[in-house]
Amino acid sequence: MTASRRLAAPDGGWRHREGMDPRATARYRAGIVARARAAGFTDARHVSAATLNRLYFAGRPDGLRTSNVEELFVATT
Repeated sequence: MTASRRLAAPDGGWRHREGMDPRATARYRAGIVARARAAGFTDARHVSAATLNRLYFAGRPDGLRTSNVEELFVATT
């Protein structure tokens, strides 16, 4: 027997909750990058959703894109 699972839809105002607005969290992203560099990572950077969309999703016929909360932090030694 196979069990199926359904994802629950978030409430309508989830983008307006504290911590979900990228403009309000910019200082935290900068702090993460600074802490990574202080910890010895030679390259540490934030990759925005806009950059991800431009690099990986541009020109898709179905219009798929990331949301603003899908951002990356990359650190290498």
